[in-house]
Amino acid sequence: MLTVKQLQHVVAIKKAGSIQAATELACISQSALTRSLMSLEDNLGVVLFERHKTGVIPTPFCNTIIEQCQQVLHGLDDIKHNADIYRKLEEGELKIGIGRAISGLVCQNILPIFVAAYPKVKLSIIEGTPEELTLRLQQREFDFIIAGFGSYANIEQIKVSRLKSIPLSIIVNNDHPVNKLETVTWQDLLPYSLIGATKLSLSNPLYQLFEKLTKASPSLPSVMCSDYQALKNIVLTSNAWLIAPAPIFEREIVDKELTEINLSVKEMAIDLSVIELSKRQRSPMAEKFISLCEEYFCRESETRN
Repeated sequence: MLTVKQLQHVVAIKKAGSIQAATELACISQSALTRSLMSLEDNLGVVLFERHKTGVIPTPFCNTIIEQCQQVLHGLDDIKHNADIYRKLEEGELKIGIGRAISGLVCQNILPIFVAAYPKVKLSIIEGTPEELTLRLQQREFDFIIAGFGSYANIEQIKVSRLKSIPLSIIVNNDHPVNKLETVTWQDLLPYSLIGATKLSLSNPLYQLFEKLTKASPSLPSVMCSDYQALKNIVLTSNAWLIAPAPIFEREIVDKELTEINLSVKEMAIDLSVIELSKRQRSPMAEKFISLCEEYFCRESETRN
């Protein structure tokens, strides 16, 4: 008889590449994991992994069933998730994936309010690239993602709730060579290094713009770091230029510590959105966090107007 634990163990071993490495993923001893695998193989009458000194290799049969195993586990996770929704829990755990470019905006302004209102909720905020976040959302490791929608436009089986369009700024130091030009164009900036909080995915409008300008597939940015203070220091000490959400360096621009280059193109905005699996219900705590986001950005828009 197959058990949920055995399916979890198979998925963990396939992901880790060895039984020893899989023990951390499965939170089980190596001997217990080996027994679990051998018991499953005996029940099925087939070998799932070829054992080698350097690790294990999934057999062709294992490769054919691994997706089914994951689907079963995802289905069970969805049942538990829906049960929590039915019970209207106001405690437990909330896991949010967040795009690196907007992490600071969300964490600094919304996180403290949520924690003060719901202190019993265990909250995890995890940054990542669009590819990393999408994979973890599909594996039910996140309740939802908050990020710019442009990098997720080609992802299937998701639903999107738009929060706000956030303008992007091009930032340089006050002594940058382009400041001597009467009019700055994209071509004037391209010889210099672009730095940013995250890489641009193929579906991102900015990536497509750079691809059009350079007539090649760009490798952007040359420095990637979600610490905007570190990026600011790079800009101040070099001729690198930075693309960042406008609110991040608003004060530095007003105080004339940094210079903003104005290029009026539609791609210069983040379509900030909540990204979820299309067939998964929103938990009460996810609903409350997203509501706080909506309220914050609504107030911010009213203040600016």
